[in-house]
Amino acid sequence: MNTLHVVPPQTDDLPTFFRTATGSRVHLPDCPHIQVADAHVADAAECLAFPVCEWSVAQMEGHGREHFDTIEDAMRRIGVPVQGHDEIARGIHFVTHDDVYVVNSLSYAALGHEGRIVAGFGKTYYWVGDHRVNLPDYVDSSRRGHTDRGAYGGLCPVHFEAMSLTGVCGSCL
Repeated sequence: MNTLHVVPPQTDDLPTFFRTATGSRVHLPDCPHIQVADAHVADAAECLAFPVCEWSVAQMEGHGREHFDTIEDAMRRIGVPVQGHDEIARGIHFVTHDDVYVVNSLSYAALGHEGRIVAGFGKTYYWVGDHRVNLPDYVDSSRRGHTDRGAYGGLCPVHFEAMSLTGVCGSCL
């Protein structure tokens, strides 16, 4: 039988991690989990005692954020329809940023400035700060996790199924 020997990582090989005062994980400096004021550089003991957050692990393994030089490259990567490129570019052209990246799920791209997200866009929308603009191709969701119940008649007393609005049960026919 083979045994797995777990060797603790050498603290010299670790990147700089951060931790919040009450946190139970350590994070890379640009991790969205530590965008709070009480984060501090984790010392060697904290790096060994606490696990690395999943987001930071993904970044270190190379399948986290994908960084781009231009907004146009990021739009092509996530698949923004060509007709939406100009409107998104006009909507975010004034935003000061030093980073453009796409998340691993390819669901959106973000513009970062000094480690914070300041704007972003998806395939059919963009946002700047807390202002969101939906493009004409945007299809709204129910926002409650399910769709509205359609119009149905009463409940069939025999089959316990919803009847049509005319009061006819499909199973009684």
